[in-house]
Amino acid sequence: MDTSEPSSELLARVAQRWRQPERGDEYRDRRWQRRRERDPELVAALLARHAAGARSVLDVPAGTGRLARAAPASAWFGVDASLPMLCALPSHLAPRAVVGLAEALPLRDGAVDVVLCCRLLHHLPSRDARRILLAEFARVSRDLVIVSFWDRTSWPQLRRRLWGGREETRASVARAELLADLRAAGLEPLAFSASARFFSAQTFAVARRREPPPC
Repeated sequence: MDTSEPSSELLARVAQRWRQPERGDEYRDRRWQRRRERDPELVAALLARHAAGARSVLDVPAGTGRLARAAPASAWFGVDASLPMLCALPSHLAPRAVVGLAEALPLRDGAVDVVLCCRLLHHLPSRDARRILLAEFARVSRDLVIVSFWDRTSWPQLRRRLWGGREETRASVARAELLADLRAAGLEPLAFSASARFFSAQTFAVARRREPPPC
């Protein structure tokens, strides 16, 4: 993958791919026919373990709200760069989501207890772009940041590098590299979690903001 693209242009291009008018209904109705519950169950377990008292959980990109049920009641709200995705939200969630960019969230510093980012980082082959997002998540969080990433040391990624196969469109990152990125963003890593350690490429990292947000 070409990582020479400026980070701002890369982030804009990733957001653009989800803005076609049909993408919201497609994502909601057809994208998650298999393993529909895996991500919500993992996120619910992480929130229960690390943020049981959270009163606000920002889901970015919110997509069509599939992770909302993983958050404590009334705590979820979302931001997404794609209006078609937000238009496909269930009616009870629609008032709690706004259009916005992950790298420039329309929120003040320390606005939420938890920032949740699922299935975005693996679209970014640029480390600079990844760090821009993590720093923005740290800015708006009072406490935790939970992000998913494609683990480079997982068996699916190792197998692909050793024996090839179809072209990989997702960018993987080693845990050590992601740890450095989290710390550079002012976050202290707490835990990693995957549905099947070593066998699942997608992994969640949980980190806590080191410095309290300004009053």
